[in-house]
Amino acid sequence: MFSIFTDRTDENSYFTKESYESLEQFLLQKNLNLHTELPKETPKMGTLKVEYQSFDLRDLESRFLEYKSNIEILGDKTMTLKAKRKLALFDTDHAKSDTKLFVDTYDLGKDFDLKYASFEGENLVVVYNSVYKNRFLEDSYMKFTYFPDESFEFEMLKMNPVEESKNKKIVMTSIEAVMRASNMMEENETITEVVLGYNYAQYESLSVAKTKTATAFPCWRIKTKENQYYYIEALEF
Repeated sequence: MFSIFTDRTDENSYFTKESYESLEQFLLQKNLNLHTELPKETPKMGTLKVEYQSFDLRDLESRFLEYKSNIEILGDKTMTLKAKRKLALFDTDHAKSDTKLFVDTYDLGKDFDLKYASFEGENLVVVYNSVYKNRFLEDSYMKFTYFPDESFEFEMLKMNPVEESKNKKIVMTSIEAVMRASNMMEENETITEVVLGYNYAQYESLSVAKTKTATAFPCWRIKTKENQYYYIEALEF
């Protein structure tokens, strides 16, 4: 993977006309489309230590009184709830409105931001990520699933930020991240979102139930029109 930048210490060199033209040519060669504005921010960031939030069943049952018999806690840290919940209309707008009502009703916090709301087969799925200093924390989430038969599922796993690393570096640019992500994309994909945040790539052998803390890394999240997500580490160690 080549870089179109020769001087990473000069922020003005990151987003020149030549840089954009190089990116356009690069994507054109791969039959990819870019339908979003690229963030120009290149802040200094470091890793973020996070702590898994544990759930207490009694506390949840007292909070979700009408659903208390439908609550389950998996591995101490993942809360699930299955019940009946009807939408006025079975579409993404009404699903998003209902999730906001649910969050407010049961006081689930304000530090979440919408990731996506879309149909997955016949079901409607709405996902939120936690937010830390206005940046997404990918693996900390709330997931709402609405089924055509009025069944409803809610799942939540929460990570609480503990401490930022003092060792910080300038992140790679969104242009470089898109170029790297393009190598993983199929032809004719359309990029619709490029956002900077944190991601915790969990090892398959690591059990969430046995984990108290983890390290989240700065990353670029790149979304396509097909709701495919690509994650590019924003720091080069």
